[in-house]
Amino acid sequence: MIVWMTVLLGRQLLSETLSVLAKLPIPGPVCGMALLFLGLLVHGGLPHDLQKVAGALLMPAPAHSPASRWA
Repeated sequence: MIVWMTVLLGRQLLSETLSVLAKLPIPGPVCGMALLFLGLLVHGGLPHDLQKVAGALLMPAPAHSPASRWA
C-alpha cells in the first residue's frame, strides 16, 4: 500500500510542477487526474492495491474523530 500511496503523491507533485512550469491554464490536480487516467489506460485497469489505497483515502472519518467536526 505504501508504494501506491507514494505513486499517487509523486503524480500529484509531478502534475503541480508541470502545471506551474509550463504555465498551463489548468490547475495541477486536473493534470494529475489526466496523468493518472493515462497511466491506468496504459496499465489496462485499476491494480488491486491501488484500489485499496483509494478506498482508504475516500473512506469517511468516524463520527467520534476530530476530523468529523469540520465535515
